Amino acid sequence: MIKAIIIDDERNSRDIIALMLEKYCPGVTIADTATDCADGIEKIKNHRPELVFLDLEMPDGTGFDVLTGTLPGIPFEAIFVTAFEKKFLHVIRFSDVELILKPIDKESLQQAV
Repeated sequence: MIKAIIIDDERNSRDIIALMLEKYCPGVTIADTATDCADGIEKIKNHRPELVFLDLEMPDGTGFDVLTGTLPGIPFEAIFVTAFEKKFLHVIRFSDVELILKPIDKESLQQAV
């Protein structure tokens, strides 16, 4: 079982990701959700997930802030979820992470996981 956290400032997005994971990715369990970068970093430190779904744009920063704000001793895979296609190239340059564009579709989610 893969333990995951969803970090997104939009409740609807968090709910959709959770519902789609439950339906299409039964090997993934949601340990927690967070609404901003600071809360997300704390929840990553507390739960030590293997997978984190990250929104790119949040009120207190970006998904990249979450990646740089976590302890190096907490390894996890990141899947960025965004509606902003212009950020796509920046995501690819940042590291070997996955990107899912909103609205999320079943195939993109399953491939990223």
